[in-house]
Amino acid sequence: MDDKLSALLKMGQLQTSVTALFFQAETAKASGDYELARPIYEDYVSRSLAYLQVALKFNRKFSESPWDIRPIVQPLVNALLVLADMVQALGDSEAANTLRREAVDFSEAHLGSSGSAETERSMAGALTLEGRFNEAIVALMCARDLFTAQKDQLMVARVTIDMADILQWLGDFRRAKEEIEHAEMIIKPELDGGKPTQSDLLSGVMASISSIMADRGDSGDGMRAANLYRIATEVTYYHGLISRALGEWNEAEQCMNEVLPEYRKLGSGEAIEYQLAQIKIGRGQVREGLELSRQIESKFYTGAFRPKLGVLQRLQAECLHTLGDTVEARRLVDESIADLTESHFDPDALWRSQWLRARICVDEGDTRQAVGYFKDAIDTINLLRRAPLGYRLDSTYLADKKPVFAEAIQSMLAMGAAMDCCRFMESLKSRTLTAVMSIAGSETAVDAGLDGQFEEITRQLDAMEYKAYMEGWSPDRRRAHRDLLQERADLLERIRISDPRWRTLSEPVQVDFNAILALLAERSQAALTLHFEPPNLSAVLLFNGQAKGERIRLSDQVLEDLTDYAQNLQKDHYNPFKHDFSEHYGVTASDLIPSDLLREALTAESLVVIPHGQLHLLPWSGLVHEEKRLFERLPVGILPNLSVLSAVSVPATPQQVALVGVQAYADIKGLDDLPSVKEEVEDICSVYRAAGVAIQGPLMDEAATEAAFWELAGGINGDGNVLHMSCHGTIVPSEPMSSGLLLFDSKVDAAEAARARLPFAEVVLSACSTGWRPTGVQDVLLTADEILGIPGGFLESGASAVLVSIPMAAGKAARVLTTHYHTRRVAGDSPLQAFRAAQEKLLNDGVDPGTWVGFTLYGCI
Repeated sequence: MDDKLSALLKMGQLQTSVTALFFQAETAKASGDYELARPIYEDYVSRSLAYLQVALKFNRKFSESPWDIRPIVQPLVNALLVLADMVQALGDSEAANTLRREAVDFSEAHLGSSGSAETERSMAGALTLEGRFNEAIVALMCARDLFTAQKDQLMVARVTIDMADILQWLGDFRRAKEEIEHAEMIIKPELDGGKPTQSDLLSGVMASISSIMADRGDSGDGMRAANLYRIATEVTYYHGLISRALGEWNEAEQCMNEVLPEYRKLGSGEAIEYQLAQIKIGRGQVREGLELSRQIESKFYTGAFRPKLGVLQRLQAECLHTLGDTVEARRLVDESIADLTESHFDPDALWRSQWLRARICVDEGDTRQAVGYFKDAIDTINLLRRAPLGYRLDSTYLADKKPVFAEAIQSMLAMGAAMDCCRFMESLKSRTLTAVMSIAGSETAVDAGLDGQFEEITRQLDAMEYKAYMEGWSPDRRRAHRDLLQERADLLERIRISDPRWRTLSEPVQVDFNAILALLAERSQAALTLHFEPPNLSAVLLFNGQAKGERIRLSDQVLEDLTDYAQNLQKDHYNPFKHDFSEHYGVTASDLIPSDLLREALTAESLVVIPHGQLHLLPWSGLVHEEKRLFERLPVGILPNLSVLSAVSVPATPQQVALVGVQAYADIKGLDDLPSVKEEVEDICSVYRAAGVAIQGPLMDEAATEAAFWELAGGINGDGNVLHMSCHGTIVPSEPMSSGLLLFDSKVDAAEAARARLPFAEVVLSACSTGWRPTGVQDVLLTADEILGIPGGFLESGASAVLVSIPMAAGKAARVLTTHYHTRRVAGDSPLQAFRAAQEKLLNDGVDPGTWVGFTLYGCI
């Protein structure tokens, strides 16, 4: 018994020392000073290994009452992975890989599935540090699933906090707050006696020793107390952090004051006081915030907080700039930039300092130097994330950075630096599509379980929607539909950030603007890229090997007209005359494009417009300029971004065509018949048959099922394939990737198209509202300017030209336009030329432009 007691006491001492080192190591890691943190972590690992060996020896000797080694191994594995990241950051990749293998070995040997969960969680931390946020989120999702299966509620809460941390960093504060509230609910039953303290932690350690001595085998209580203490403290901290970001100052201050005493006990009180200073500044109490920052300043020159000195200096410089002390603000922000660049690299803090320096230069009238700092800030922003995160997270990530781009674009145009201006515009546009185009040949397979869930939810949605068409939308059905849409949207986001193709992106996709200029010159084509920050519109024209930029201010009346036009597109009882934007509102192309740029662009052989924000909804080719439509002067196409220019190609003439049409939807009351569909499909068949082009289908009416569509697509190979679909289209404003084309029994939507690799280089959609896209989805503004919805889905699937209608489509006009388009295509016209010819035919035939002018071609050839 004395031998056992001696062993227990030794393990108790080791546990106490390891726990103390744990908090030291965590504090050191948070400082960002790897040179400082590395030896502490190495000491922690060494003592943990000693603790593990003693525990294993104890278990061999006293097998009837073993010591639970999982609370030893889990933090050890975590520490090895963190240490590996530090070592790699310090330049020793080989040693880092050795540490990671050691972590995996310990996990497999001692932890089983719980070890896998902890390893996933730890890997998420490492991936976050590398800017690989998509992979980090996936790792945390996997870890949470595993911990949930094990019913380890504390670790579920721990991972939930980690998820909230990433989400708040990416600017998705609403979901971050939901995650923190979820973590709070998980631990609530554990906190009936109040939140734990450090005294509770020490009591838990002693209770573990007593439990082992009594042969109860319950040695994990000490670490459980430590986990509960840390989780309860961090829940409050992150609640405050997110509240501050949302401008909820009282709640943020209350949370920070609540955790301040605990952080002070850990020697980290200055971190909370820094947050309190930010809260004061956010409230407008700039002098008070500056004074508080100065009170803690001495702690940032040495020790654990040294790596954050540049962050503190930037905060003080912001205050001084606001208070009008430009000279001192400039000195501090210069020191901040130097420290964050050379001594303690922190890109998330660095771009903020660079942006502040640029603003100070603007205030001093030094535009040239300001431009340099704006460029530095945007380059830093672009390096902070490597892979696309989906429209939501990409948009929230850019939300607080949006002013940097707007100010930089304005400054670049003022200096005549049009190419740099163009580069900054491109950084905001359709990041996912750019990435897809750059790695289009790679595998897209993701977890089969996720695919299965997606297909099942899609099936349920399709069934529910078609039943609603027949029976109507009851409140319960709408509620269930909304919940299913949200579930599928969340699942789609998980699938897309899980896409293994993104792992090949070691840095953001770069666009070769010189190559684009050369390609445009080869085609005698002009490209006009836009940035719309109401009321200002910035435009850059790429033409004849040069870039030229200008900026105009839209009138209040034009802004009102744009809003009214956009609202009309979504009305059930819409005004069809408003679809012809120039004719109805009297707004011409020169009201939206700087006159000199427009005049030069119209001398090209063709024009590609790259809109931004609400401008995606305009029928650009149909706008009037000097009493003529733009398409009367030259072919006009639309693209989501410039990078697509060099990534698409369409064969001179179609090689085969697949046709799908639905003119009658049986007894579905909510869907009107489309009497012109049958004639349209027959006309197009005749066009291709006369040209000797192979025809697949057509799938008509009851034969046009979703299963038949996918079977048809799966049986087509080769290049130069065309897809023509004539049916009802539907838009889902709350989840645009669920917008789609209604077949006889179901729907093919944008998400399904985007996830497929379809064999069609060219897609023609003779259906209502297929070109509509939102400017915001639910609570998220599309800062990232993704081309969400049907056009984006088919472009992502591999199409190089997609013909769609932004408003509701009139059947007879659509039949004439699309038939003539196909006629010109088989005659050898490019998609852009064929589209222009079809527009000219309808105009010359006297068909009311309001019935067809909303057709738009996504393409550049």
